[in-house]
Amino acid sequence: MTQEEIRYVADIIRNSVSALDAGHALGIHTDYKGRCKCFIHGGEHMNMKLYDENRGYYCFVCHAYGNVIDLVKNYTHCSFMDAIEWLNESFNIGITIRPKDDPYERRRRAIQRMRQKEKENANGSHS
Repeated sequence: MTQEEIRYVADIIRNSVSALDAGHALGIHTDYKGRCKCFIHGGEHMNMKLYDENRGYYCFVCHAYGNVIDLVKNYTHCSFMDAIEWLNESFNIGITIRPKDDPYERRRRAIQRMRQKEKENANGSHS
């Protein structure tokens, strides 16, 4: 994809998914006002706000902020393109970003499966 195409796709995704919806899909627990513990500075209090619509997120303590793509990047420690792909797939936006036979795509999916297994094992060990 060209840089122009990437910007276009990113704009579509930013306007299609709210930070609040993406946060819930990532497993971030919020109160009824969309506040959560800041995963950037590791706060113990509900200092971060995940906004509805396309306003992004903001931490009132460490002043971290960004859009929905930044939220996915920072929470999952993934690349910009991986964040776009995750949002596209998770919210059924329907944009073709990479061909399915792309070797990078196969590697990314293998890493994603590995991370999911690690997460499941970590959640299972705390029970």
